[in-house]
Amino acid sequence: MEKNTDIVFIVFSFLVLCLCTYKGVEAWINEGAEDDGAETTMGGVFIDPNHFQKDTFQGVRFITDNIGENTSDTITLIGSDDGTSFWQLEGKWNDKDNGDLTVDFSTKK
Repeated sequence: MEKNTDIVFIVFSFLVLCLCTYKGVEAWINEGAEDDGAETTMGGVFIDPNHFQKDTFQGVRFITDNIGENTSDTITLIGSDDGTSFWQLEGKWNDKDNGDLTVDFSTKK
């Protein structure tokens, strides 16, 4: 039952992240850059080739710097190395303009 709970958690988390940043499939990365001077946000789904296995969540990573609809200096990274257990890490922008960020992987289980 714990595996099902983990999968439900990650799917729910992914949907929340997507709803917070989604305006179109092609806009997942650098979404939010508008003529009104809004900051560029970062978010999306990525594959870790060291862990990825097709047709599973193994090696899948979700990342965003949004909290709700607002861009923040906090980075959230969710992923799975085995496709059944999921971890969540936090990081921060060191220099957003230059794409410099830090994520603390020491807490990854």
